Amino acid sequence: MKFTSACLFAVCVAASTPALAEEDWNRIFLAEDPVVTRDGASFYFTWNDHIWMAPTIGGVAKMVSSPTARQLSPVLSSDGSRLAFQSDVDGAFRVYECPTAGGPVRQISFHSETTRPCCYTPDGKDLICLAWRDATGDNYSRLVRLPTLKRGPETELFNLPAFSPSLSPDGKRLLFVYGAGSKGAFRKRRHSTTTQKGEIWSYDFATGKFACVIER
Repeated sequence: MKFTSACLFAVCVAASTPALAEEDWNRIFLAEDPVVTRDGASFYFTWNDHIWMAPTIGGVAKMVSSPTARQLSPVLSSDGSRLAFQSDVDGAFRVYECPTAGGPVRQISFHSETTRPCCYTPDGKDLICLAWRDATGDNYSRLVRLPTLKRGPETELFNLPAFSPSLSPDGKRLLFVYGAGSKGAFRKRRHSTTTQKGEIWSYDFATGKFACVIER
């Protein structure tokens, strides 16, 4: 599996693109997971089950992932030299990594169930990932730490359903959405008595303490 493709499509910038009188099949709709490169000149994103790259000022997008399998959820290391993503090239969605300058793709996760990369640790030695283990559904997702430099076991951060993690620049604290994996799941729970209502919480790695960081 290599990141090479010549497929091209147009990516628009809304502020500079007039409304179209009829549908333009060269336009990209329903794209997801944009992540900007360190120099700010380009960004990676997911569309049509593949990873694409385009200039941030708008222009032509190029598919950079292999067309032989689905590749989703691009994540850049803090120095911009490595790109992690999930792919089902071997069946289940596992985490892979490749140099952004080009080179071989390495497999990072090896569990038979779905693992999705979310963010690198500041030193680039680990990935924080979403992992679905033993059952299906939002309540069975957990945050795990995966080593990237060499193969090693995943480590569960804490035993709570969590989504959308974001690490502080020093790697000491983690923000995450507690208990609701989607807006739809949140709407179902917002009037219930459960504490799992899509709240944003923080986790302190040094103390192991949790705190709800926003209230209304």
